[in-house]
Amino acid sequence: MYVHFALNIVYVLLAAGYIVLLLLKLRHSNSRRMRKVLYVLSGLSAVLFSALIIGWDLYF
Repeated sequence: MYVHFALNIVYVLLAAGYIVLLLLKLRHSNSRRMRKVLYVLSGLSAVLFSALIIGWDLYF
């Protein structure tokens, strides 16, 4: 059980780091708009999944 909890915390930290790096990259990127939208959607899905993980772990 503790292994899963630790892995979930690692995932949440990695997702937060990904969001920070994504925002920094998109500010200085000359990519097309569709590529930026896809990057933002992947970041949003990581944040939503992290919220679910945090919500589920609060019941233990």
